[in-house]
Amino acid sequence: MIVVAILGIAASLAARMYSRGVRGESAPKFARTMMATLLDARHQALTLGRPTQVTLTGSTTIMSVASAAYDPVSKTFLTQSTVTLPSTMRLCTAVSGVANLGSSVTPTCPLSGSETVCFWPNGRADINVDGSTCKTTNPSTSSGGTIYLATYAGDKNYRIWIWGLTGMIKMTDQW
Repeated sequence: MIVVAILGIAASLAARMYSRGVRGESAPKFARTMMATLLDARHQALTLGRPTQVTLTGSTTIMSVASAAYDPVSKTFLTQSTVTLPSTMRLCTAVSGVANLGSSVTPTCPLSGSETVCFWPNGRADINVDGSTCKTTNPSTSSGGTIYLATYAGDKNYRIWIWGLTGMIKMTDQW
């Protein structure tokens, strides 16, 4: 009986760990690409010691995500990569400041205009909901933000949290 109980506990822990690993796999390719782009921008800011920004652009015809790193020589942000959203996904209005993990929010979909996610060499992150370019100096405070993605069918919603103090990123498959 003791062996069976131990095996039951081990199996339940293994199933729980497996479901955590698979959770990211259920997200569509673009949601994972978006998260990878944000992680790459954060990594660039930390390793290169330069501000990096990710611009989220929405319109009725095309939605895209562009990553750019600050070049101190030209004193401009140079585009590193651009990803276009597939026709099945849409960006929604981002929120400056990180919402509580358990909170429910109904953002405006689709995003119209542009919003900018800023990562700095000191590890901080912010979202400029007005689409303005990121500052080129490290801020002393940051509020982070939340990015929302949804399918046009309305069957899947994704939330990407960016913590202001550390720039850490987490994605869940619900609002």
